[in-house]
Amino acid sequence: MPAPYFSKSFPLKGGNSAKLVVVDSVGLEGALVEDRGKEIRMGRQMSEHFTGREAGEKQWRWLEAQLADPRPQWLLVAGHKPVVSSCDRDRFRGDKLVQQKLEELMSRYPVDVYMHGHDHSAQHTVHRGTHHIGNGIGGFGLHRVMAPEQRHAGLQ
Repeated sequence: MPAPYFSKSFPLKGGNSAKLVVVDSVGLEGALVEDRGKEIRMGRQMSEHFTGREAGEKQWRWLEAQLADPRPQWLLVAGHKPVVSSCDRDRFRGDKLVQQKLEELMSRYPVDVYMHGHDHSAQHTVHRGTHHIGNGIGGFGLHRVMAPEQRHAGLQ
Protein backbone atom coordinates (compact mmCIF):
# COMPACT_ATOMS: atom_id res chain seq x y z
CA MET A 1 0.00 0.00 0.00
CA PRO A 2 1.67 3.25 -1.08
CA ALA A 3 -0.04 5.45 1.56
CA PRO A 4 -3.02 5.40 3.97
CA TYR A 5 -5.13 6.55 1.01
CA PHE A 6 -4.40 6.47 -2.71
CA SER A 7 -5.88 5.92 -6.16
CA LYS A 8 -4.85 3.87 -9.16
CA SER A 9 -6.24 3.78 -12.69
CA PHE A 10 -6.30 0.64 -14.80
CA PRO A 11 -6.68 0.55 -18.59
CA LEU A 12 -9.38 -1.76 -19.90
CA LYS A 13 -9.99 -3.19 -23.35
CA GLY A 14 -11.63 -0.91 -25.86
CA GLY A 15 -10.02 2.26 -24.52
CA ASN A 16 -12.03 2.21 -21.29
CA SER A 17 -10.62 2.49 -17.79
CA ALA A 18 -11.31 1.65 -14.15
CA LYS A 19 -10.23 3.76 -11.21
CA LEU A 20 -9.77 2.40 -7.69
CA VAL A 21 -9.86 4.98 -4.90
CA VAL A 22 -8.77 3.64 -1.49
CA VAL A 23 -9.64 5.75 1.57
CA ASP A 24 -8.53 5.63 5.19
CA SER A 25 -11.97 5.48 6.85
CA VAL A 26 -10.66 6.27 10.32
CA GLY A 27 -8.62 9.19 9.01
CA LEU A 28 -11.79 10.62 7.44
CA GLU A 29 -13.49 10.53 10.85
CA GLY A 30 -10.91 12.91 12.33
CA ALA A 31 -12.24 15.86 10.31
CA LEU A 32 -15.82 15.33 11.49
CA VAL A 33 -15.65 14.74 15.25
CA GLU A 34 -15.00 17.04 18.21
CA ASP A 35 -13.48 14.45 20.57
CA ARG A 36 -11.47 11.71 18.86
CA GLY A 37 -11.15 9.79 22.13
CA LYS A 38 -14.93 9.43 22.54
CA GLU A 39 -16.23 9.56 18.97
CA ILE A 40 -13.75 7.34 17.11
CA ARG A 41 -13.28 3.68 18.02
CA MET A 42 -9.87 3.46 19.72
CA GLY A 43 -9.36 7.16 18.92
CA ARG A 44 -7.02 7.74 21.85
CA GLN A 45 -4.55 5.15 20.53
CA MET A 46 -4.34 6.68 17.05
CA SER A 47 -1.88 9.25 15.81
CA GLU A 48 -3.06 12.83 15.35
CA HIS A 49 -0.92 12.80 12.21
CA PHE A 50 -3.31 10.31 10.54
CA THR A 51 -6.62 10.79 12.38
CA GLY A 52 -6.61 14.45 13.45
CA ARG A 53 -8.80 17.21 12.06
CA GLU A 54 -6.17 18.59 9.66
CA ALA A 55 -5.33 15.13 8.26
CA GLY A 56 -9.01 14.29 7.87
CA GLU A 57 -9.84 17.55 6.10
CA LYS A 58 -6.90 17.03 3.73
CA GLN A 59 -8.13 13.53 2.89
CA TRP A 60 -11.74 14.71 2.30
CA ARG A 61 -10.46 17.35 -0.16
CA TRP A 62 -8.33 14.72 -1.89
CA LEU A 63 -11.25 12.28 -2.08
CA GLU A 64 -13.61 14.81 -3.61
CA ALA A 65 -10.97 15.73 -6.19
CA GLN A 66 -10.52 12.03 -7.04
CA LEU A 67 -14.27 11.52 -7.49
CA ALA A 68 -14.66 14.75 -9.51
CA ASP A 69 -11.98 13.75 -12.04
CA PRO A 70 -13.23 12.77 -15.49
CA ARG A 71 -15.37 9.70 -14.97
CA PRO A 72 -13.81 6.34 -15.92
CA GLN A 73 -16.05 3.52 -17.12
CA TRP A 74 -15.78 1.92 -13.67
CA LEU A 75 -15.26 3.88 -10.45
CA LEU A 76 -14.54 1.76 -7.39
CA VAL A 77 -13.97 3.05 -3.87
CA ALA A 78 -12.63 0.95 -1.00
CA GLY A 79 -12.53 1.78 2.69
CA HIS A 80 -12.40 -0.20 5.88
CA LYS A 81 -15.80 0.96 7.18
CA PRO A 82 -19.12 0.59 5.35
CA VAL A 83 -21.34 3.31 3.93
CA VAL A 84 -24.35 1.01 4.14
CA SER A 85 -24.46 -2.26 6.00
CA SER A 86 -26.72 -5.22 6.61
CA CYS A 87 -25.19 -5.78 10.06
CA ASP A 88 -26.72 -4.97 13.40
CA ARG A 89 -23.89 -3.53 15.46
CA ASP A 90 -22.97 -0.48 17.48
CA ARG A 91 -21.49 2.46 15.62
CA PHE A 92 -19.43 5.30 17.00
CA ARG A 93 -20.45 8.85 16.12
CA GLY A 94 -17.43 9.11 13.80
CA ASP A 95 -18.63 6.04 11.87
CA LYS A 96 -22.05 7.56 11.31
CA LEU A 97 -20.69 10.95 10.25
CA VAL A 98 -18.38 9.36 7.68
CA GLN A 99 -21.24 7.19 6.38
CA GLN A 100 -23.40 10.26 5.87
CA LYS A 101 -20.70 12.34 4.18
CA LEU A 102 -19.61 9.48 1.90
CA GLU A 103 -23.24 8.88 0.96
CA GLU A 104 -23.60 12.55 0.04
CA LEU A 105 -20.38 12.53 -2.04
CA MET A 106 -21.44 9.33 -3.78
CA SER A 107 -24.76 10.91 -4.73
CA ARG A 108 -22.88 13.81 -6.40
CA TYR A 109 -20.18 11.66 -8.01
CA PRO A 110 -21.70 8.27 -8.89
CA VAL A 111 -19.59 5.36 -7.68
CA ASP A 112 -20.13 1.93 -9.24
CA VAL A 113 -18.78 -0.15 -6.36
CA TYR A 114 -17.93 0.61 -2.72
CA MET A 115 -15.96 -2.19 -1.01
CA HIS A 116 -15.48 -2.45 2.73
CA GLY A 117 -14.60 -4.67 5.63
CA HIS A 118 -15.22 -3.84 9.32
CA ASP A 119 -18.57 -5.60 9.68
CA HIS A 120 -18.05 -9.29 10.33
CA SER A 121 -20.17 -10.68 7.50
CA ALA A 122 -20.11 -11.10 3.75
CA GLN A 123 -22.67 -8.86 2.07
CA HIS A 124 -23.71 -7.34 -1.22
CA THR A 125 -26.23 -4.52 -1.24
CA VAL A 126 -27.24 -2.18 -4.05
CA HIS A 127 -28.10 1.23 -2.60
CA ARG A 128 -28.87 4.24 -4.81
CA GLY A 129 -27.15 2.61 -7.78
CA THR A 130 -23.91 1.71 -5.98
CA HIS A 131 -22.97 -1.90 -5.29
CA HIS A 132 -21.75 -2.13 -1.68
CA ILE A 133 -19.63 -5.23 -1.17
CA GLY A 134 -18.56 -6.16 2.34
CA ASN A 135 -16.05 -8.82 3.26
CA GLY A 136 -15.32 -8.83 6.97
CA ILE A 137 -15.59 -12.53 7.71
CA GLY A 138 -12.07 -13.05 8.99
CA GLY A 139 -11.09 -12.84 12.63
CA PHE A 140 -13.76 -12.46 15.31
CA GLY A 141 -17.26 -13.95 15.30
CA LEU A 142 -19.87 -12.83 12.80
CA HIS A 143 -22.28 -9.92 13.35
CA ARG A 144 -26.03 -10.43 13.15
CA VAL A 145 -27.52 -9.53 9.77
CA MET A 146 -30.67 -7.38 9.91
CA ALA A 147 -33.93 -8.05 8.12
CA PRO A 148 -34.18 -6.21 4.75
CA GLU A 149 -36.67 -3.63 6.05
CA GLN A 150 -34.22 -2.58 8.84
CA ARG A 151 -31.18 -2.01 6.60
CA HIS A 152 -29.80 1.44 5.80
CA ALA A 153 -31.58 2.94 8.83
CA GLY A 154 -28.37 4.73 9.84
CA LEU A 155 -28.54 6.86 6.70
CA GLN A 156 -32.07 8.17 7.19
